[in-house]
Parts: sequence; C-alpha cells; structure tokens
Amino acid sequence: MVRKSVLLFLLTVCAIPAVADVSKAQEAYMRGLAQEKAKNYDTAILEYKLALEADPKYFLRAKTIGELLLLFGEKAEALEAYDAYLLARLLTHRSSRLRMD
Repeated sequence: MVRKSVLLFLLTVCAIPAVADVSKAQEAYMRGLAQEKAKNYDTAILEYKLALEADPKYFLRAKTIGELLLLFGEKAEALEAYDAYLLARLLTHRSSRLRMD
C-alpha cells in the first residue's frame, strides 16, 4: 500500500519546474484508469503518481489518489493527498492569473 510521504511526493512533483513529458503522463494516466477500473487500487495509485511525475499538470490525480486512499481507510494519507491537490490547484490558478495580468 502506498504509505507515508504522499504529501511530500506530491508537493515535490508540483513544485519543481520540470519539462513535462505529456505522452508519458497520458500513458500512465490511462494505465491508472484501467487499473482503477479493475479494482487494482494500489497499482492505480502508482500509475497516477507516475503521471504526476511526468507532467505536474496532472495534479487532479492527487485528488484521485486521495479518494483511493480513503477507500482503504488511510484517512491521514488521503488528507495529505487532498491537501497536495488543493495546493497544486491554488498554485496553478494563481500562476494563470498572474500571466493574464
């Protein structure tokens, strides 16, 4: 099971400016969806994390990771994932507003 450091991992992925590998992110995301559909939640979480690593714009997957962790009763880790999602969303929204001004 995906354990501690979910928030640290997600914050690191979302905070580090990186060259996005969009195709790698899409592939990992699609594998994650397939694994989630097959109820292989641990593998789905790992694939969603790979999507985040490849392209931080996939920050919505942090929310999905939180939802899956909650299914396992991992409330503290789910909360960390939700927090990372909200922070990434805030930072993305904030940076897009700055570009528009």
